[in-house]
Amino acid sequence: MKTRKGITPVIAIVLLLMITVGVVGLVYTQVQNLIGNPGEQVQEQQQVRQTDMSFSSVYDDGGSVHVTVRNTGEVTWNTSQFEMQFVPGGEGTAVGYSAATGSSTSFSSSGTESCFSADSSTQTVDPSGSYTCDTGVSFPGATQTIGLEVEMVSADKSWSYSCSPETSSSVGC
Repeated sequence: MKTRKGITPVIAIVLLLMITVGVVGLVYTQVQNLIGNPGEQVQEQQQVRQTDMSFSSVYDDGGSVHVTVRNTGEVTWNTSQFEMQFVPGGEGTAVGYSAATGSSTSFSSSGTESCFSADSSTQTVDPSGSYTCDTGVSFPGATQTIGLEVEMVSADKSWSYSCSPETSSSVGC
């Protein structure tokens, strides 16, 4: 009679259980990578909904447009969450700082942009608080208009303001 050697039933069950646990763990991590963290996504969407701002004042301070925005939302936001763009002429497509201060427009640069830039990334604004910055864009004259647009970087949300001084000696819009 021949004797066969093989694995005992106990070892076979242990090996099958280890393989099953490994496969289930692998599938679980792959599914989590596909769907992400729903709780985190809901929290981010809620923060976007609760974020709001308004333009308190837009004025000339030394030749450039200074902007004060007020946090009218329910959450504290960081200035690095936003980007400011400009609309030369007050209508049309918003352009970035370099395009707004380029030679092709009637607005020029009086310095470096400090609104919602990397330099301001550590500034937070609490609800009912305000944030003032120098755009670096020259203040428009009496016959000029410039639009300001603040856009939330991670969401499709923006706020606009149009600045048209009434006279050449006006210091506010």
